[in-house]
Amino acid sequence: MTALRNHQAFSQAFVSIVIPAYNEELRLPGFLKQVITFCRQHFTRFEIFVVDDGSRDKTAERVRELQEDCPQLQLLSLRRNRGKGYAVKYGLWRTSGDVAAFLDADGSTLPDEILANLPLMEEGYDIVIGSRVLENPHLKVSVRWYRKRIGQIFNNLVHLFMLNDIQDTQCGFKMFRRKVIRPIFSRSYLDGFGFDMEILFLARKLGFRIKEVGVNWTHVSGSKVRIFRDALRLFVNIFQIRMWHGSKGLADAQFMTVAEIRHMYAVEQQHWWFVSKRKLIERLLAQENGQNKEILDAGCGTGGNFPTLNSFGRVAGCDVIAEALEYSVRNGNERNIQCHIENIAFKDKTFDLVTALDVIEHVEDPVAALSEFRRVLKDNGRLIVTVPAFRFLWSRQDDALCHLRRYERQDLVNQLDDAGFSIQCSSYFFCATFPIVVVIRKIRGLFSQKGKPVSDTSVLPAVWINALLKKVFAWETRLAVRFGLPFGSTLFVVAVKSPNSGAAEYRQTNESFLHESKTAI
Repeated sequence: MTALRNHQAFSQAFVSIVIPAYNEELRLPGFLKQVITFCRQHFTRFEIFVVDDGSRDKTAERVRELQEDCPQLQLLSLRRNRGKGYAVKYGLWRTSGDVAAFLDADGSTLPDEILANLPLMEEGYDIVIGSRVLENPHLKVSVRWYRKRIGQIFNNLVHLFMLNDIQDTQCGFKMFRRKVIRPIFSRSYLDGFGFDMEILFLARKLGFRIKEVGVNWTHVSGSKVRIFRDALRLFVNIFQIRMWHGSKGLADAQFMTVAEIRHMYAVEQQHWWFVSKRKLIERLLAQENGQNKEILDAGCGTGGNFPTLNSFGRVAGCDVIAEALEYSVRNGNERNIQCHIENIAFKDKTFDLVTALDVIEHVEDPVAALSEFRRVLKDNGRLIVTVPAFRFLWSRQDDALCHLRRYERQDLVNQLDDAGFSIQCSSYFFCATFPIVVVIRKIRGLFSQKGKPVSDTSVLPAVWINALLKKVFAWETRLAVRFGLPFGSTLFVVAVKSPNSGAAEYRQTNESFLHESKTAI
């Protein structure tokens, strides 16, 4: 009786459903009609997002036809195929429901499972995942024998190396409380089928409660999965996930602590790392035609870059951390605004140049931040971005600085393209010390380190080492800007605002979050 009362109470929740689709003009329409009918019968408030993952057929047209009779149905179109994992993330990012679930477009799992498992959310679980392995005489699971055998082998590997208490990570039904979506998906990298494992691994490390339940599941012909090729790729993904997210814990905050900000302010005018990065920015700006009249340093922190930027124009700064802006004033810049870079408090087309130096790795939705940069830039305005490079370099340094991710070059290029920028040049930096950094961080990772993590740049090195490295990177700066470098612990990109509407559409779909962000500040 208690379970029934819980079911009735939570069935009044606002439910969001995400359906990723790639070339699904044949299978999707029938399933989508089922979903719409079911939601109208059982949910007071609901929304359905179909994410068209760069389909080359008439998937989008079929969805638009159904939109005429269902205002709760929304179509999100990606310009190119990015993979199921990216499509799911893209859709979940835009949901507003108390509970959000994703279902496969082939209809192998029906929306009945959402309603059946809502009571588990009432009991306090954060994530509910479907399983084709858990035995239940009341459930029907129709899987071809060879898929079942390969799945068993794969699940054994997952148990051995990653998640020993989850029987089936790959079932195409998962349901989330709204509060867990951003913390998990802001840290995920995988865009393909392996994303399920990654988000569950991250959820475990972040301390969220997961419940695995048996579901009705039916194999539907026309699957996009290539069983042997994708099984091999998933096997590789297991070790990638352990390498990327294998530190003892994950930072539970996006923003640097007051202690780290204080350390930064104390050393950034002398430390070789900060000095070298400013020299890089200075050289990039020197190549611009004419002086930039209006410059925004987004996520300006303590304002250590202002002396360099001031020589190229009139500089404003914005940052979400009040203590950092206090130090920024000490660095001689009083034109500061406290705001989140996903919701910048400046008017459209205000700036000729935006710099975002080691900033977007801190924000949950980097494309939203990049879209904001585009909004405040004038036509043909420039953007300079630097980020920490290479996923495998994740270490306690990243935990100390509250990073959510590290970047490969293509990651950043894709995000800039999604936000409406064209790339002018890109390169890695800090190449000379890269082999040493790799060795040191990997050795440190082998040993358990107690206490709160502290960044490597919080103290000055010996005077002679500091001076030597400044000279080394003054030379490397010329190479990086002129020819580009193949690797390094930092990645930089210079981009120009493209004349398209992608960023405006992106901002529109994020209006609810932007309102919440501004209110919180």
